[in-house]
Amino acid sequence: MASSRPAASDFRDDLVCPVCLDVQRDCKIFQCQNGHLICETCYDGLYECPVCREKLAKPGPRCLFAEKAIAALPIPCPHRGLGCSLEASKKEVVEAHAKTCVYRGIACPVMGCSEDTTAGTLLGHLIKRHEAPEIEADSSGRVELDFPLIDAADAERSSFSVPKIVTSKQKLFVVMFAMQDRNYYTWVYALSDDGKKSPSADRITIGVSTEHLRIFFSVTAVSIDDDWSTVLSFHEMCLQPDVAPGACRDTMVNLFFEYKAADNLRLQWRFHKSAT
Repeated sequence: MASSRPAASDFRDDLVCPVCLDVQRDCKIFQCQNGHLICETCYDGLYECPVCREKLAKPGPRCLFAEKAIAALPIPCPHRGLGCSLEASKKEVVEAHAKTCVYRGIACPVMGCSEDTTAGTLLGHLIKRHEAPEIEADSSGRVELDFPLIDAADAERSSFSVPKIVTSKQKLFVVMFAMQDRNYYTWVYALSDDGKKSPSADRITIGVSTEHLRIFFSVTAVSIDDDWSTVLSFHEMCLQPDVAPGACRDTMVNLFFEYKAADNLRLQWRFHKSAT
């Protein structure tokens, strides 16, 4: 019986560049006089082969067989370095997967935190590292949340409260509240428990009522792929209450949260003095 024809993937390890230790696509593949393969990016900065130490010719001879073999390889997810094992023959399939891959890197939404997280580990990170409470909404999708208000007289230029994780009708949300330059920001991340993107409300209505400010406005739901610095650049999420420094001490922000169905999330804020 004739043996089956070997696939290009059988030679993947032989196609790895010995300098960057990767199989480089969309570039030329050169070889030394002994046949060791080096990708174009690495070859340009070398004068001798990193394997056999033979002097490299300039310009170098290409290895068309290697280039064709690499083109025939299945395309891996760009997040494979973080653990994803998906491969596909079509580039568009991999690109679509990468947008919701649980291994994609996610910046922690809490200012000052530089720990690396992924979409699949973000919730655990918020709970363990930042002690974010997990709160279950009632059967109607409603819950009330309290945040300590950050007073401009006490806070540094930027300061964050603890995020809160809300489960409502089998959907997960991360509710954030922050102060920067005496402006207050509030936003909500909508996500699934496996780290993939969840259908989120296109618009979120927030109502704030205090003796200093009465306003209702709409904001765009935020993707977990947007870090806090990107979110704070959205001026539509900014409240600018006309309050003097010190006026908000011992004040709590009460959030009425209601989620009915996809594209129907309602938020309402009110400020009240904390119990002493």
